[in-house]
Amino acid sequence: MVSNIIGIIPARGGSKGIPKKNIKQLRGKPLIYYTIDAINDSELLTDSYLSSEDEEIILLAKEYGMKTIKRPVELSKDTTPMVPVLQHAVNFLESKIGLIDVIALLQPTTPFKLGKDIDRAIRILQETGADSVITLKKVENGHPAWMYWLEGDKMISLWGDEYKYKRRQELSPIYLRSGVIYVIKRQTIMEQNSLEGKDSRGLVLPPERSINIDSPIDFEYAEFMLKKLESYF
Repeated sequence: MVSNIIGIIPARGGSKGIPKKNIKQLRGKPLIYYTIDAINDSELLTDSYLSSEDEEIILLAKEYGMKTIKRPVELSKDTTPMVPVLQHAVNFLESKIGLIDVIALLQPTTPFKLGKDIDRAIRILQETGADSVITLKKVENGHPAWMYWLEGDKMISLWGDEYKYKRRQELSPIYLRSGVIYVIKRQTIMEQNSLEGKDSRGLVLPPERSINIDSPIDFEYAEFMLKKLESYF
C-alpha cells in the first residue's frame, strides 16, 4: 500500500496570457485557493506543498495554510517542462521528510477539482499498481474521425475514409487529457523522467470540473461556470 503521497501545486509567478494568473481573483478568491481547498478535502494525501519562485504567491499560499517550496527561477520559465519542476520538489522534500512514494500534481489552472477526485485517482493507482493516473474529459465535438490533414489544399482524412462520414453515435468515445490531476509514482518521475510512465490509467471527470484556464476568455468562462458550481465550493 502506498504510504507517502504528496500533493504538489506548481504556481509560478510569470504568465504571458494572464498576468499573475495563479493569484488572480476568481469570484473573490485567488485562483490557487480552489486547489488548496480540494487538497484540504482529500482524505488520502499525506501532505501537500506549493512550488513557486514568486514571493507574493508563496506568502499568499502560507496564509491559506500551505507549506511551500521555493523554486529556482530557471525552473519557472514559460518553456520549463513539468518533469524537472516535480523532480526539484521531490529532491527538496526527500532531503527533509524522507522517501516519497507518489506525487499528486494539482495544477491551479484547473480550479474545479474536488478532494474526492484526488482520492479516486489515488485509489486507482493503489489498486492497479500503474505508473500514473491522469484525468481525462470526453471529446463531445470535433471527433478525430472528422479531422483532416492538408497537403496543399488536398484533404487527407486523419482516420481514413471508412470513418469520416460516420455519425457521432457510431464512433468509439475519445478522451482528451484534461490536466486536472496527475497521480504519479516517484520512480516514474525520477527514473523515467515522465509524467505517465509505461502504464497510465485514465480517470474521466465531467466537463464542468475539467475547465483549464489558459487565456482571459477561459477565465471569464470559469467565472460563469463557478456560478453554476458554487454548491461544490
